[in-house]
Amino acid sequence: MPDVRIKAMHGVPKNLDKAMWDFLNTLRYNIEVLAGMKGSASNRYVTLAELLALSGTAQYVEVADIDDPSPELSSRTSTEAGPLLIAYQPSAGADDAYTIYAWDASGGASDSPYVVAGDGGNWTAVGGTYSDQDLHLDPLTASFLVATDAAKKLVSTNLADWITAVANETTVADDGAGGAIIGIVNPLIVAKGGTGAETLTDHGLLVGSGTGAITALAAAANGQIPIGSTGADPVLSTLTGVANEIDITVGAGSITIGIVDPLIVGKGGSGGTTFTDGGVLLGSGANPFTATARLDTDQLLAGQAAGDPQPMSIVCNNDAVVCHNDEVVML
Repeated sequence: MPDVRIKAMHGVPKNLDKAMWDFLNTLRYNIEVLAGMKGSASNRYVTLAELLALSGTAQYVEVADIDDPSPELSSRTSTEAGPLLIAYQPSAGADDAYTIYAWDASGGASDSPYVVAGDGGNWTAVGGTYSDQDLHLDPLTASFLVATDAAKKLVSTNLADWITAVANETTVADDGAGGAIIGIVNPLIVAKGGTGAETLTDHGLLVGSGTGAITALAAAANGQIPIGSTGADPVLSTLTGVANEIDITVGAGSITIGIVDPLIVGKGGSGGTTFTDGGVLLGSGANPFTATARLDTDQLLAGQAAGDPQPMSIVCNNDAVVCHNDEVVML
C-alpha cells in the first residue's frame, strides 16, 4: 500500500470542531489512496481537505475501543454518518487512537477484519493502526499467491506462473488451486542422467548408446551370455564345446563346463569308463583301452604273434622254465 499521510493545515474545516482538528493534525498514518487522488505512488502527503473533497463530507465518532468500534459504528448508515467517518479513542495513544472508515454500499461479511456492518452496507477501514487483526483483501482468491499487475494492483496469481521449468529436466503444471505440480521430464534423457526410454524389455540387459536412449537386449535364455561384436551391440549367444572334448550343460542362471566322459583315445583319453581291477591295460588303436584279467601268482604276460598278450604260468623244472603250453624257456 502506498504511504499516504495527512499533514497539518491552516484553518479548520467547517464540519470538524477545532479540538478534533488539532487531534488529527498531530498524527501520521498510512491510508489507502482513495479513488481519484493524483500524485506519486509512494510517500505522498494528502491533506484532510483533499479527503473531504473526495468524500464530500466527514464526521467522527468517539469509540470505547479503537480495535473494535462495532458497537458505535454498526448502527450508523452512510446517510447518518457521511461517506467518510473518523473513529477515534481519546484515551488511546497517538499511534492507534483513530481509524478512518469509508462507506462500502456493496456489503460484505460483518466479521471480516477492517469491516464493521452498517445499514445496507459496511464501514470499511481505509487507514489507521490495527493490532491482532488480519488483513482481508477482496476480490482476491483464497490460497492463491498475491502479486501486482501492470497497473500495480494486487491480484491473485498461480504459483505455476512464477516457476520456470528447466529444459529436458523438469516440468511445471498448474494444480488448479493456485499451487504448482513440479515433476521430472519423462523420459529423462541420458545427458541429464536418465535412460531416455519410457519402457525397457522385461529381463533384458541394458546397453549404452552414447547420448541416445539406452538399448535393451532381448531377455536371455538359459545359458545365454552377451558376446561382444566390434562396432555393434553385444549379441546374446551360448557357449559351444569342441566335439569329443568339452561338454557344456546350461541351466537357469548356470553354465557347467566339463570334459567329455569318456574322453576318447583320439583326444588323449582311454575311451573307457571302467577297467578290470588289477588288470593290465592294453592299447587298441583308436579304440578304447582293454584290460586283461588279474594275473595269478607266477603268471606273466606273454606276447602273441597276433592278438593281445596272454597270461602264462611259470614252472621251474631242471633248470628250465616250463610254461603251461609246455614251451620251455632255458635259463
